[in-house]
Amino acid sequence: MESTPLCEALKIALPLVFTTQVNTQLDTGNTDAVINTLQYMRKTNIDDALVPKILKIISTKHLTMLTPIQAKQTLFCVLDWKRSKETAALVPQLINILLQKMDVLDGPEIRAILLKLVKNYETEKDAEIAANYYNDAFLDACVGVAVGKDVGFNCALNILSNINFFRHSNTPLLDYIAAKCFEKPELLNNATKYDLKSILYGLSLAEYKPVFWETMKDSMMNKNLLDFPLPILTKICVYLMSLDCYWPELIEKIFTTFEIKHDDHSSLKTRFTIIHSAVKNDYPQYSGAWPNYEVIEKSAISPNLKEEHFEVLKTAVECSLGGPQYIHTNLSTKLGLIIDHVAIMRKGGFPIAINNHGDVKPTKVEDLQPPPDSQVILFYVTPYASCPRNTERLSGVWSLYIKQLALTTKATVIPIPKKKWLKFTEAEQIRYISQALRLKCDELSAVVN
Repeated sequence: MESTPLCEALKIALPLVFTTQVNTQLDTGNTDAVINTLQYMRKTNIDDALVPKILKIISTKHLTMLTPIQAKQTLFCVLDWKRSKETAALVPQLINILLQKMDVLDGPEIRAILLKLVKNYETEKDAEIAANYYNDAFLDACVGVAVGKDVGFNCALNILSNINFFRHSNTPLLDYIAAKCFEKPELLNNATKYDLKSILYGLSLAEYKPVFWETMKDSMMNKNLLDFPLPILTKICVYLMSLDCYWPELIEKIFTTFEIKHDDHSSLKTRFTIIHSAVKNDYPQYSGAWPNYEVIEKSAISPNLKEEHFEVLKTAVECSLGGPQYIHTNLSTKLGLIIDHVAIMRKGGFPIAINNHGDVKPTKVEDLQPPPDSQVILFYVTPYASCPRNTERLSGVWSLYIKQLALTTKATVIPIPKKKWLKFTEAEQIRYISQALRLKCDELSAVVN
């Protein structure tokens, strides 16, 4: 529309008139009128100052009466406006209403809502407020609707990318994507490197190989992935290794380009060390170039001792074994990982005293010299990020870490996900350790016999 004095005057006047009308004539008891007003404000950005007032009306007068469609409309508005503790608190309440009838959402709406949840979560510095933007049941329900409505490969990839952000695993979505790739193999060949990385991350996070994995895994090792910078290449490599995929070209590129630039790349160094260990232990057929000795040594330098020492774990281990004389604490390994507690068990499950007063304490697990017919046991607390956010099961990458830790140290590893451990009572912690020890010792006895 051509700019005229009248148009310019209306642009100034209309917001003022609208604000006056809302303040004086809006029927606050009419749910439809309130929701329609909110939607109009969202589309026009006409007066942000009114938003808190409208949302307060909804939360105090209408929230329990909203239909799933109205909840959807309100959720879009809440996610679009400036965050506050009050508006964020509405999100889980609106989601709970929406969960009653999820089929009011279509594919594009699911994509849009998930993207807005991700952006709000990502940019919110207050952890308590940010928690409102993650709902595991809602993410699973979104996937259920998307798969049920057959939203297609591209939409499914977009959904996967967003739930990956939350470290949320969902195998039905992975099955759906794999089925689409089986139907049209060219989908993977034409996929971007970012899409391929997203699929690999989702599969590794869930430690899951879908039904059509054998037909798609070769296409996942697409040369476009090699264009990523080194830190991302190491991530892709551990994703693939966690899925038992061997890609010598990627391995050689990492081995020949990796260098230690500064000391704050502990996660990068750990990934490199794990990759090096996995190639040595699991892929003897590798014939490409190897990293130089100095790089291997520097990447395996252990970080400082864990900042948060697990006294509660120490107590449970000591109680299960019979006292502090049976464990060493905070020993490093050649992989650069710090082990919380170490014990040595004789055949039959009997602990050996290794921490007597006056003994020289070893610094590395590899320095231990267990007697014949005994086994070193490593109690290793894995961080929150070692599990998908919606399960207590180790991700594929962390299962790979644990496997390489066991192979490198020739020890038996009892991984203890921090996420699971902190939910236990003291009695449950002791029972968990005792059962894990009994299981591992039975396995060892079976192997020896």
